[in-house]
Amino acid sequence: MKRAIFYSIFILSMLLSQGAVASEFSICQKYKLENEKIIRFTTTEKKLICGSEDLDGWEEIPEDQSEFFIKSFLQDRGYYFPQFSRGDDLTIVNAGDQTHIKRFKTTGDKFRFIKSRKFRGMIRAILTPSKLTEIEGRVADLLQEKGYACPKVNATADARTGVVTVNIAAGKLEKIKSVVEKKAPKELKLGVLRRYDAFKIGKRYNKNLLSLTSRRAQDDGIVTSTYFLTDCECDGVVLEQNTIAGKPRLFIVGFGASTEEYGIGKLSWKHSRMGKLGSSIRFLLYGSYRLQRFLTKGNIYFLSDPSRWHIAPELEVKRENERQYEMLTGRIYVPPAVTHDWQKVGLQFSFGPEFNYTHTFRGDNKGSTHFIAGAARIRVMSHDFEFFKDEPKSGFRLDAFTNFTHKATFSSFTAQRFKIGGVWVTDLAGFRPPMFLFGIRGGASTTLVNSYSNSYNKLPPDYLSYLGGSHDVRGFARESLPKSPDKSLTSAYIGAELRLAKVLPMNIQPIIFADAGVLGEYSFNFDYPLYWSPGFGIRWPSPFGVFRATAARGYVVNNNKPNNQGVGGWTFFFSFGEEF
Repeated sequence: MKRAIFYSIFILSMLLSQGAVASEFSICQKYKLENEKIIRFTTTEKKLICGSEDLDGWEEIPEDQSEFFIKSFLQDRGYYFPQFSRGDDLTIVNAGDQTHIKRFKTTGDKFRFIKSRKFRGMIRAILTPSKLTEIEGRVADLLQEKGYACPKVNATADARTGVVTVNIAAGKLEKIKSVVEKKAPKELKLGVLRRYDAFKIGKRYNKNLLSLTSRRAQDDGIVTSTYFLTDCECDGVVLEQNTIAGKPRLFIVGFGASTEEYGIGKLSWKHSRMGKLGSSIRFLLYGSYRLQRFLTKGNIYFLSDPSRWHIAPELEVKRENERQYEMLTGRIYVPPAVTHDWQKVGLQFSFGPEFNYTHTFRGDNKGSTHFIAGAARIRVMSHDFEFFKDEPKSGFRLDAFTNFTHKATFSSFTAQRFKIGGVWVTDLAGFRPPMFLFGIRGGASTTLVNSYSNSYNKLPPDYLSYLGGSHDVRGFARESLPKSPDKSLTSAYIGAELRLAKVLPMNIQPIIFADAGVLGEYSFNFDYPLYWSPGFGIRWPSPFGVFRATAARGYVVNNNKPNNQGVGGWTFFFSFGEEF
């Protein structure tokens, strides 16, 4: 046994020692590269070093020119001190050791928010010219986010010590003075694109708000591409907006999957440049085992001068097939709507009449109902949350909804529905890019109705409260709470999640979380038990969509309902395309 261990250690040490021996790699007939690591030159680089009979004037390369190219190409890979051993017909090039960045310091203007330890991927990175360019860009981006519109940043390095010095001349904090539109779509009135502005004229410059403005217009489909050029003048910043109009029609096909809805398909068609004011209409088809939906939605701009005020009509038909109910709903909503942006927050608001017909095939209060209601929606979202919407890093989103219906308006029942929900995300350590992301999500809803009236027995499932699933309490099956035949008019939940980002290979992100929720049989009232669920999982933002897998354990605390016996246990969830 001891002899076997000895031989194993001996063989392992021999392999390791052999791995440290320099190897030789032929560049061409005249040059051979010697190094412990494999260094490969591209075909183009080899031609510049060794010459090429295919290129006139490059058949023979002078020795000093070849060595200059070799040094340049090695520097691009972090090798700054090569040594040349020249022979009669062959030159051996010893690349030496790669230089890594050991320290980062700034000169010139000083800022507390620029700290080397906050720039992930910088310290211990291989020192290359492209890395210095990246550092310059990252520092300049941060300054432009803080309001320094035209900073001058220059990064230099000492290849012997690995110390990078960044000289900063930030200039002054700038405000946006004006916007000049160049190459705007000819069929649109001048100023229509201003409805997408996330920035405010007269307020502090922020590069991210310009990017967000461009993305809004492109995502809406009114233009194919738009971007801003920044000109710093003595009394403020002038923005020049350049636009490529493209075709006004946008067709999108999408696919996804989850353990709750199984296969998911989405089909969308949009005409986004109707008339001089840029009105739009959209058709959406969504299909899964749980939900089938057809939606037609318009944004009709009617004021003669470009404005954010518009009419946002919706026609929707959907079938929901949940664990506790199955229903078919037809809905028409015709509200005036408006959007507004402050320096850090955006607002969307609509209020108008809603016409609804619902037939419940299975579950509570089976049968048909209809109502005419006044409905209002509001969304408040921070610009940083919207900017990082594909991979939330910071900020918040808050949504609220309410509608009011009464039998006197040719409705089947009298009730008021209130619903609110939101998400808040922060980067705990302040790294760039973030490492530890912490998020909180929550929501509450209630229906105000007389529990002893006929209206209570006619409420469709939309007016009742359910919990469970990936959207709220993840340790319980989707909309499985309360367990039938119990009913709830009120619900609330909260969840916290901690995620490790951009540390593991392939950017696989581990997750730990905990959710909790309560229900209430009556309006504005909560009953025990408390449903809560700790869990863990992984998230992978792949190049073609977000994969998410979680496992959560559901617990029931202070269970005073015999009907809840057997509720809880492990719930596993997998999705492609769903986000926190």
